[in-house]
Amino acid sequence: MTYFKCIVTFANGRHKIIRMLREEIAHIVYKFRQMRKSLWRDEEVEVEVGGVKLCLNECLKMKFFNEYTGEEFLTLA
Repeated sequence: MTYFKCIVTFANGRHKIIRMLREEIAHIVYKFRQMRKSLWRDEEVEVEVGGVKLCLNECLKMKFFNEYTGEEFLTLA
């Protein structure tokens, strides 16, 4: 199993680091992109990843890094 590190930047300037698997990344990317396309921006979209609840409406940017190689895997903004 390959673990990834996600650095989340929130609208208020906070940062949070979360460890997750590739399947969890796929779930977050899908939800994040669906939320950005949605007409109902005021609807709360929450995802639980690594034991942490994450409200995607508050997220501005997400960067995913491979923990073993240190390479950047994906950036969502």
